[in-house]
Amino acid sequence: MEYNPKNIYIGRIEKFEGDVIINSLGIDTTNYGDICRSIVEASKSPFLKDLIKRVNTIYSVGDYFITPGYETSAENIIHLITPHSKDDKNMVLLKDRLRRIFSICLERGWKRIGIPSIGTGANKYDKEKVKDLIYEMGTHFEYYNPGYHFYLVLPDKETSLANEARLERARLARKGEYHSKDVQKSFEEGAKNLGKKIVIVKEYGKSYFD
Repeated sequence: MEYNPKNIYIGRIEKFEGDVIINSLGIDTTNYGDICRSIVEASKSPFLKDLIKRVNTIYSVGDYFITPGYETSAENIIHLITPHSKDDKNMVLLKDRLRRIFSICLERGWKRIGIPSIGTGANKYDKEKVKDLIYEMGTHFEYYNPGYHFYLVLPDKETSLANEARLERARLARKGEYHSKDVQKSFEEGAKNLGKKIVIVKEYGKSYFD
């Protein structure tokens, strides 16, 4: 699927200036995903950090809660306890939760909406399918609700490389193989494979990561 550039925001989710951004949480709160980590760190809120640590004692999969944006660039944050792909093979649950998120935005009059590719890290949804789903639902919502603007938030090159390196370090650490040479190797491999692993955004006939 090719995306209209007007609905694409290239950059870090916590830097998106809008009425609301979406955070993706797993029920396993011992391991932050990239989206959640970025938002929590940027928020500089001890309350939010503590709340997310306890989320599995308060909420269930599919639930959500809303907080202010704190020190992020957004006014508000919807935190979704995202389903896991193994329990949602056809993305029915994820689609239902996205539909609810758009309804909340409509109810509250949040007109500038930033949504990253939720569920594609620890929850293991297919990246391309999730991006296409979010884009399709977002543009549909925008079409039927004039004045509302949806953005699919995609990482820039620097963020993508950092995420690739972090995932590689975590993988090596689990295997007991992590040491300093592997750090450099992970960056090199991330750079070499970036175009294959990250969604391609086409603008003016050229891939963003070309």
